[in-house]
Amino acid sequence: MQIDIYTLAHAGELALVGAQLYNQQIEGIPFCYPIDPAQFLAALEQPCRDLADERLVICSVSGQIVGYAHVARQVARQNAPLDPETGQIRSLLYARGQRPVGQALLAAAETHLRTEGLARLGAFYYAYPFHRFGAPCQSEQLNHIRALLQGCGYSMADGWLFLVLESMEGPAKQPPPGLEMEWTSVQGSGKRPGGSLRVYRQGREIGHCEAGCGGDFCVHPDAQESLFIRHIGVEEEAMGQGIGHFLLQQVVARSAPEGYRRCLLYTNLANARAQSFYAHWGFRVVDSMYRFGRDLGGKLDAVPHRRLSGTIVAPKADGIYQIELTDGRQITGFKSEAMGQFGIVVGVGDKVVVEQFETSVGRIVWRE
Repeated sequence: MQIDIYTLAHAGELALVGAQLYNQQIEGIPFCYPIDPAQFLAALEQPCRDLADERLVICSVSGQIVGYAHVARQVARQNAPLDPETGQIRSLLYARGQRPVGQALLAAAETHLRTEGLARLGAFYYAYPFHRFGAPCQSEQLNHIRALLQGCGYSMADGWLFLVLESMEGPAKQPPPGLEMEWTSVQGSGKRPGGSLRVYRQGREIGHCEAGCGGDFCVHPDAQESLFIRHIGVEEEAMGQGIGHFLLQQVVARSAPEGYRRCLLYTNLANARAQSFYAHWGFRVVDSMYRFGRDLGGKLDAVPHRRLSGTIVAPKADGIYQIELTDGRQITGFKSEAMGQFGIVVGVGDKVVVEQFETSVGRIVWRE
């Protein structure tokens, strides 16, 4: 097993395997659609204004890529979700059942970000555009990734619900009195137009709803037939007057003739009022999604790993072993690519030198 860290200039080398890994991970998850390498590469190369110093942490076994993490530094900007001293894991992908790969990727990602002087870390705050209409969270159905993060000291920062209205119809209700409307049709990159609706009372805006075609995010045919609610908001003094219902009703009604089959949105898990509103409308929860965070405990020195001696006590998988260090602790160790190139074989009982990462993972760099 080998870990390498590259700039996004090397994104093309990851495109094929990255798309394959993503497609395997999202299989069976509602409203997550398969992509091709070109879509994957375009997402990696598309600038994200909140992120800088982006890197790809790639894990390979026998020359084959088996997982990767996309990491970056948060840029200082007003209304950014976390402060600028925060590192970000934008994506983390590896196959189920390959926890040592996930541990190695996570350890290398953390170590890299700590050497950059970042004391905190957020995970899944910045999704790729093709991933579930840009939802900045990780599905709870990717339970192997959630288990890895929580087992390595991460806590859930917040949660979101993904909802679907299976038809383009909602409950009928009389519009509130004294409203003026402004509807703007907006054609994005998808096959169908979306739109923006603003409502006013006595010349003052009191509500706004913005919707777009799912095809703006993903070219899959089902996405093209999905109306995605990007934003719906009502001024506090106008709440409880049916403004939100009117906004959603009008947007859905104006969009239905374009050929949309369903309406999608996500809302915060802590927003009980919004959940009640959408449930009354007929929206159904199809998934829960989460973001994670961890305190990294300060900056690391320029040489981030410690070299320790230990003994291999058991094999765990091809090229991966359980190692007991001289201080009695046990960690998971994977054989470095260099050892394979030199034909160095290790087995149970061998004394080895391990380059330890921050979690319970290390790289076997030599046999003593």
